[in-house]
Amino acid sequence: MSEYVDSVRAQIAAGDVSSQALVLLFRATEEAEQRRDVPELEETLQLARQIAGAADGTLRSEAERLVALCEEGLERARAGSASANDPSACPGCGRPLPERPVRCRSCGTLLV
Repeated sequence: MSEYVDSVRAQIAAGDVSSQALVLLFRATEEAEQRRDVPELEETLQLARQIAGAADGTLRSEAERLVALCEEGLERARAGSASANDPSACPGCGRPLPERPVRCRSCGTLLV
């Protein structure tokens, strides 16, 4: 797991969760999605849900938005790993690609 996830886990354990924890989880989610690291994405989703359940006010609404982003990232990573061996599919988003693409039109992944 990443240092971001470890830091958020420590904040949750201490009972002192801040908006910084959400930023760290967002970064962890982005990096894990790029690596198609499904276990880490599942971990970030679980932590985001914990924060959303325990927080109130603005922090809660932001945590709920992060939960939705984590779910989308997890879905894309699962779809991407399923199509990773298909050369006609984007490794970033799994969408079909034209012949000899340089960059995916859908997600912007550089393919060369």
